[in-house]
Amino acid sequence: MYVYFISNITFLMFSMSYYGRFIVNLYIMTLSVCSSLFLWEIFYIFLQVYQLAGFKCFRFPKQSYPFFLSFIVEEMYKINLIPKSNKNIIKGMCN
Repeated sequence: MYVYFISNITFLMFSMSYYGRFIVNLYIMTLSVCSSLFLWEIFYIFLQVYQLAGFKCFRFPKQSYPFFLSFIVEEMYKINLIPKSNKNIIKGMCN
């Protein structure tokens, strides 16, 4: 509630000035980056819980899962957001 109130005040204070527009754009970009990192973290926790539940394979059949889900996992693996120990889960290969 307070964060929402402060963000509205900040937006109103700076939206009219020249430097304010730059600051508001920076603020919006920061919010978008933080929210995307938060979504990555939630998905990573989901993978960890899935592994702890005893499932050895985390497969992404192209017919039953949307394309963006498999794309997100591949990108997470490429940027080393998912540890190498989870390679068998991400790639869908069982031990």
